[in-house]
Amino acid sequence: MPMPRDIKYVFRISALHYLHRYLRMVFTQDEIEAMHKTMWAEYKKNPKATSQENFMLEWGETVWQPEMNRRLNRPADHPTFEKLLRVAFKDELERASHTKRHI
Repeated sequence: MPMPRDIKYVFRISALHYLHRYLRMVFTQDEIEAMHKTMWAEYKKNPKATSQENFMLEWGETVWQPEMNRRLNRPADHPTFEKLLRVAFKDELERASHTKRHI
């Protein structure tokens, strides 16, 4: 399932610290570091194919989400990663929504 546009709009690599706080609820710090290393190694194979932000969102949905769902005993297709992003970037999503309504 493609990531919703509102999340793509607010997600920035520079704000990963918001996401890490929530990833640590499911993964150990060592696991997160290993996953990041693997993710960026994959991205570097073809960096012109997509932006870092889009790559990370796709990676989170296709690689992290299945493992998160397994550990949390959720159905395989549960949108755990999207929901995690909505919590981690709640303020940014609200600001973006407010800005769009007043334009």
